[in-house]
Amino acid sequence: MSDHLMKIWTTKSGGWSFCQMGNYPHIQMTSQKQGGKNIIVLEGPRGKSELFLPQGFTLRQKKEKGISFRYYASRGSGAKHQKKLFLTFISLLKQKIKGITQSFTCQLQLVGVGYRAIIHSQKRILELRLGYSHSIEVPYEEDLYILCPNQRTIIIKGLDLPKVTQKAAAIRGWRMPEPYKGKGIFYKGESLQRKEGKKN
Repeated sequence: MSDHLMKIWTTKSGGWSFCQMGNYPHIQMTSQKQGGKNIIVLEGPRGKSELFLPQGFTLRQKKEKGISFRYYASRGSGAKHQKKLFLTFISLLKQKIKGITQSFTCQLQLVGVGYRAIIHSQKRILELRLGYSHSIEVPYEEDLYILCPNQRTIIIKGLDLPKVTQKAAAIRGWRMPEPYKGKGIFYKGESLQRKEGKKN
């Protein structure tokens, strides 16, 4: 079974539901208790990530079959909620696997006269010069990696998609794109419909 393939089965009785994901020989998976909760620890080429394992779920990894898990859905009023939980867990697990195997990337572009981005990797600070009277210093966490291939491009990488997108949104918030002069911090490929200023 290839890495991108995933199969899901549900028993006719509405009991056990199964999910068989692709074979990931380069991923190690362990489970542990944290504060009375079951936590899955996934380790891959890009690093380590954790995921909460909901009650009733079991998860295991076999070299020949890859990652599989199952849960018990009672045939009661909460069955729909349990099915949503099941599908949400699958989505989060796939996201975590992608993060530790490929990592997530978000690219920003600075558009404006004098706009510059400077990375201070030892201090883990991104310095922004966005036309204000002072420069802006944006610290970033150890599980994020930020680089500037040039003074107008910012690339954010990380294992956790929400953290990558949140950091990108926070940086962008310092100078949102404005439609009159077309200046600001843009996502890669983002376009903005320009507006004409008021005429006297």
